[in-house]
Amino acid sequence: MPVKSGLAIVNAPRVTHRLHVHARAARDADVIVVGAGVAGLEAAGRLVRAGLSVIVLEARPRIGGRIDTQRPPGWPAPVEAGAEFVHGRPNNLMRALAAARARLGVHPGRHERARRAGVGPSQAVWMQAQSVIDDLPDEDVSIMDVLRRPAFARRLSRPAREMVIGFVEGFNASDARRVSARGLKEQAEATEAEGGDALHRVRDGYDRLALHLAAPLGRREGALRVATVVSEIRWGGPGVAIVAHGAVGGPASRLRARATLITLPLGVLQAPRSARGAVRFVPALPRAKRSAIERLAMGNVVKVVLRLRHPVGTGVFAPLGRDMSFFHAGAAAVPTWWVPRPFPPTLLVGWVAGRRAAAFAARYRTSDARLRAALAGLAGAIHTNGAAVAAAVEDARVFDWGADPFARGAYSWIPVGGLDAPAVLAAPVGGRLFFAGEATDTAGDPGTVHGALATGTRAASEIIGALRR
Repeated sequence: MPVKSGLAIVNAPRVTHRLHVHARAARDADVIVVGAGVAGLEAAGRLVRAGLSVIVLEARPRIGGRIDTQRPPGWPAPVEAGAEFVHGRPNNLMRALAAARARLGVHPGRHERARRAGVGPSQAVWMQAQSVIDDLPDEDVSIMDVLRRPAFARRLSRPAREMVIGFVEGFNASDARRVSARGLKEQAEATEAEGGDALHRVRDGYDRLALHLAAPLGRREGALRVATVVSEIRWGGPGVAIVAHGAVGGPASRLRARATLITLPLGVLQAPRSARGAVRFVPALPRAKRSAIERLAMGNVVKVVLRLRHPVGTGVFAPLGRDMSFFHAGAAAVPTWWVPRPFPPTLLVGWVAGRRAAAFAARYRTSDARLRAALAGLAGAIHTNGAAVAAAVEDARVFDWGADPFARGAYSWIPVGGLDAPAVLAAPVGGRLFFAGEATDTAGDPGTVHGALATGTRAASEIIGALRR
């Protein structure tokens, strides 16, 4: 049996054999949790502590979901393929990280941007853009519609308008033509209540949180099963039956439980039935639930992480300055870059999200092509030689969350007409189906780790209440 950090992990072939020898009518657990991301692990731990038997099924060969910490040899710090920042100081996440003994480091919020004459400070432009974001109307209209209004158009210079759109589409992985201004306003208010714009990074790697949340499962044989792909959830009878198979093939298995918690990303819930990783519900989910899934949107992110031969602010990267934090590269293929401080400035992270990520991924189909495009755009933004920039990169990693069949995007956002959809998606069905994950957040925290964590807490409470009646 593979073991990681003291956590017992059962692989898919073991699951198949174990289920084959048990009677089909036997109940395998009180609750089956589909997905070992933050929401699923948080809920599973609470259910175990409440005395319920739990099995967690995860399609990937690892836990964490959209937290994916990698440690390539020779790199000076962990590489976060997925979730990277701690936004503000949300109480639930701060408590969980403290319990995980994870150390935090501050990421400064300085902003610079590309100009014709070279790289220059953009704090004034950023503040102008931020003032508009803070004053968004409490209306379910798109950001583009808001920016067309004379009262807003007069307040914004062209660079500030571009920064508003870039922030809305980059930070929220959305489409400014469709994203709800009211939804963004609620998120801004939630962010302010949770510590504002302060940014931190987990120095030990964000996966420290996932391992901590999974610890209660390690004491129970077979409670956590990775490389196990759920293909069907049957809930028409008195309980639920989950049909699953190994990630590398093999015969299907069936697990039975009193209830199931579904923490699948929105992109997977939206996937066509024939798509890899898609899950079929039998009977189909109620119409209101299907409508909620359709009225939400999944945004994509492509990240390019560079290991440089020399620190930012020296050599070919001298234009960025030694204190660089965030750099906005304008119309470059990858428009936003940052040094993942407090880690060494020999690391540089590029970020393209939302509709620009979709166009970027469609135009550049391979990791090599995406890396070349990213470096060429960065070179153009700092007015330096492209070949010299490429030569200054010692190693690189490219991550495309839209290409992950078990995520199908990075995180959710709320289009116009979808304000009530997260609450509808979160609602239990028939006392047997329960839902969690960042797309079910109703507190203004979609797309965040602390939002996902809160939904796992909420779902566990719902399940405990339902099964103890």
